[in-house]
Amino acid sequence: MNNEFKFRFGNHVWRLTHFWCVMRCGLNKKMIDVFCSGVETKTCRCTGNCFWLAREEGFYFSNDNQSWVKRYDWF
Repeated sequence: MNNEFKFRFGNHVWRLTHFWCVMRCGLNKKMIDVFCSGVETKTCRCTGNCFWLAREEGFYFSNDNQSWVKRYDWF
């Protein structure tokens, strides 16, 4: 499908920012955490970006849109 979704936000003062997303592909459906202050604040700080990629074999994270690390499976 090659859908893309972008958004910007500021971190909550007490670092309580949390975003999640529901992904669907055919009959597969998965809810994943896409930003949690304590985790992604550290990993995304150097570039200011967090990227997610959904593939048939799972969900991948990157802070530079080039180096991808698998974070979640569909099941």
